Amino acid sequence: SADIKSLIYTIRNLLADNAPIDHIVPNDLFAAHASGQISTVSTNWRNCVCSAIVQRILSLIHNSPRRRPNRRQPTLTPQWLILAGQIHALMYFNLIDFVELVNSLYERLKNPNPNIPGVYRDNRIIWLLSQCMTLENAKNVMTESVNKKNGLVLRIEEFYE
Repeated sequence: SADIKSLIYTIRNLLADNAPIDHIVPNDLFAAHASGQISTVSTNWRNCVCSAIVQRILSLIHNSPRRRPNRRQPTLTPQWLILAGQIHALMYFNLIDFVELVNSLYERLKNPNPNIPGVYRDNRIIWLLSQCMTLENAKNVMTESVNKKNGLVLRIEEFYE
């Protein structure tokens, strides 16, 4: 719907403008988390935040070269670092789910031609996802994935260049 698209657009722009996380996290969730209470977030809100993050990642991939052929070409390393911090904070507040983020990225970056398997490969994506490994929920999901040999680890490995 138009409301959801507007929300995704707003969140993506807040991420791109390096807005403080308390501008993105709903006030009631921020207060509940600060007081030690566990609060739940609606699925729609989580989907919007995840979509906005995926769009921001795609924007950074599109606008920054993998390798700088000359020193005059700008690097977007500061934006990647800020985005990593934002994703970490949003995951800390349970506004995004690690599995959902990996799956969304995978779906957006896989080859559109069904005859050619695979995804867009970029080590910056693996680096970005690794910044969340200090969070308990991401560690638990990755451990479970390795133990059960499900597709999450395999999907992340496919981003390796």
